[in-house]
Amino acid sequence: MSNAFLFTLSSKFIQPQYQLASIAVTVLFLTIILYRPLTEFNTTDTSPNLLLYLPKKQIVGAESVVPVKVGLYISNFPTFDIITNNFIADMILWFEFDPSLLSFDTIQKCTFDRGKIQEKNEPDMKMVNNKLLLKYTMRLKFTTSLNYKLFPLNDHRIFITLKNEYVTPEEVMFTTEKGSFSVNEHANTGDWSIIGSSAQAGYFVSTLDKNDPQKTISFPGVVFSLDIKRMGIRKTFIIILPMAILFFISLITFSIDPKTLGRSILTLSTGALTGLIAYRFVIERIVPDVGYFTFTDHLFNIFLTAIFIIFLV
Repeated sequence: MSNAFLFTLSSKFIQPQYQLASIAVTVLFLTIILYRPLTEFNTTDTSPNLLLYLPKKQIVGAESVVPVKVGLYISNFPTFDIITNNFIADMILWFEFDPSLLSFDTIQKCTFDRGKIQEKNEPDMKMVNNKLLLKYTMRLKFTTSLNYKLFPLNDHRIFITLKNEYVTPEEVMFTTEKGSFSVNEHANTGDWSIIGSSAQAGYFVSTLDKNDPQKTISFPGVVFSLDIKRMGIRKTFIIILPMAILFFISLITFSIDPKTLGRSILTLSTGALTGLIAYRFVIERIVPDVGYFTFTDHLFNIFLTAIFIIFLV
């Protein structure tokens, strides 16, 4: 009884129109979920918790807050690896301030969040409009806060955060503007394209004791950000297309007469299932090593479930 029912059920799908409809629905589904991410800037990366500079009062003994203009120029990226979250930047960091109000040693104490300076030349100093222009040529190795939940469809926003934990926002005020941050148009960014940049000055607050809100420290900082988008759709299709093809192959089994070509049905359905499972090992080499499911993982599970159901039928 059950075998006859399955045969009757599967025979309904022998007609080609069912195969074409299934393929059309799958293509439409992929087109809908891929169109917007591929045409618009789309990122889920979290930004540093930078607060706007709004000091409540000056510290005792300080006549005024000392403004320090900060700028950054990136000449190249010797390493630009989104998958491993590994970046190395050759760049020029500069400061402009009144040397009579702020010491050179204070500027020297600036550091980068999630970054390590690998090389740093002696500063180049000169007076410009009664202010000291201080320039550092350096090589910085850093990581940033990247979210891969939409991989390979998501774009990214890379953050370079400068801070000085040895002064307070009531003592020193970092200032910057968009024109103070730039990147060489010929800088190496792999298969990614820089589509935007920004610079924001403010301050950070760190809580030393969560049970005592009075135990906090604040310090000035600047966040430089780069909006990057993958160039082309080659890698996206390299990941998705094999899974879709294996699914289409499994659909062909519905078009084969089980009475005469039963072994061919078993071969195709088994081949599609084992092929997709084997392709999982390829995906593991491509997908970033994270502890949560990415878009690729979810899509793989959908195709795996569909092919497995077809295999059982």
